[in-house]
Amino acid sequence: MTDPIGTSAALAGRRILVTRAEAQAEALAEALAAYGATVIPCPVLRIEAAVTAADLPALDRYGWLVFTSRNAVSILRDLLGKSSAVPTLPADVLVAVVGAGTAAAVATRGRQPDLVAEPATGAGLAAAFTARGLPAGTLVLRVRGDLAPPDVEVELERLGAAVDVLTAYRTRTVAPPEAAANAVRTGIVDAVTFYSGSAVEGFEAGLPGHGLHERTVAACVGPVTAAAAAKAGWQRLVTAERPAAESLIA
Repeated sequence: MTDPIGTSAALAGRRILVTRAEAQAEALAEALAAYGATVIPCPVLRIEAAVTAADLPALDRYGWLVFTSRNAVSILRDLLGKSSAVPTLPADVLVAVVGAGTAAAVATRGRQPDLVAEPATGAGLAAAFTARGLPAGTLVLRVRGDLAPPDVEVELERLGAAVDVLTAYRTRTVAPPEAAANAVRTGIVDAVTFYSGSAVEGFEAGLPGHGLHERTVAACVGPVTAAAAAKAGWQRLVTAERPAAESLIA
């Protein structure tokens, strides 16, 4: 990993809670540890499929598939792997993603996205489609989670697309591990990382009255997550320039 801060010991002695789901936290935890941080796993969410392979629409009907999270990519590809009817993404269906992290998730599953929106927002996606061109009436399938805001659909429909929504996964709150709860109670935490607004909500629900809002850094992966943290009361906010681990660490 490129050193973003000039020294591999830049985070030495810092104790950082990582709130990502266990299956997704490894890369960030390893990167933080490489800069000397003490990583405290604190998953507050669990992702579960909301549909089965039998529920999938015929993907080859669509001009575009739109993914707005890594979870959406993972869930859909898992379902496709269980379906003999549609074992993979149709080659002639274009793929749009919001953010570099989602783009990487698509790429690691053997498909390069045709459109990557930055910033990672509904407005950013609309701007990217406006620049590329989206013929009126184009049929688009947005693959999303149950807590995702509808801004992507709203923007695409404003551009003249016909949008179907596949709610592929649900986000469930889980109780933080006891080791993480103890670290919070004893006041040894220097920063908490958040990758989504739902992670902020899960942390607040799992550790009510935690007392970190004023003295502890909330390190957020993007402006939408930072806004959720600010709304929850966090005062020492830092926001990654890009939705990637390296940018968050910097």
